[in-house]
Amino acid sequence: LAAHVQLCDIRVQPYPDGVSARHTSTLALMAAAAAIVSYTGWLSEPFWTEDRAIALAEGPTGSSIGDLAVRILLGKTERQRLSTAAANVYARRFHIRHSLAALATAS
Repeated sequence: LAAHVQLCDIRVQPYPDGVSARHTSTLALMAAAAAIVSYTGWLSEPFWTEDRAIALAEGPTGSSIGDLAVRILLGKTERQRLSTAAANVYARRFHIRHSLAALATAS
C-alpha cells in the first residue's frame, strides 16, 4: 500500500471532526512526506493551523476541499513545501522517539 500512496501527488484526508493527532493515517502520511489536504474541526489541535504542514480547506464541504486540492495539484512549489513541512512536523511532534523519551523519564 505504501508504494501506491507514494505515487499520489496529494492525499485528501477528510474527517467529520477535522484533522487531529488521533488520526494515525494522517500521521503515517506525514511520516512519508506526503502533501496532504484536510480541514480543521472541533477536535483539531491548534498546531495544525500554526505549523502549516498540511493544506487546510476552509470547511468540510466538498467544494472547499476540492478547490484547495486542485490548487495544490497545480502548484508544484506548494506541494513540495507541504511535503517537506509534513515530514519535519512529524519528526518534531510525533516520531516514536518522543514517546520513548517520555516513557524513559517516567520510570
